[in-house]
Amino acid sequence: MTLTIHSAPGSSGYLDMYPERRMSYFGNPYILGLTLTAGIGGLLFGYDTGVISGALLYIKDDFQVVKQSSFLQETILVLSLWLLLLILMS
Repeated sequence: MTLTIHSAPGSSGYLDMYPERRMSYFGNPYILGLTLTAGIGGLLFGYDTGVISGALLYIKDDFQVVKQSSFLQETILVLSLWLLLLILMS
């Protein structure tokens, strides 16, 4: 007794019946653009997290009121980053 598998395990075999519907990821500019955008966004998010962590150390040392409230630390930092972003975009 022999068992013949006509499609990959876990596949419904749909693409084997309709090969013209196969999609190449590098041939589709939309998928490639989404992938690059997500990759750059993740990289910038990680960089931003590092910058915020480093800036919080100096904010605590310079302002005594802010040293007691982490909410004020984060608010000052986020607002300053938004201000920098608006300046750079204009």
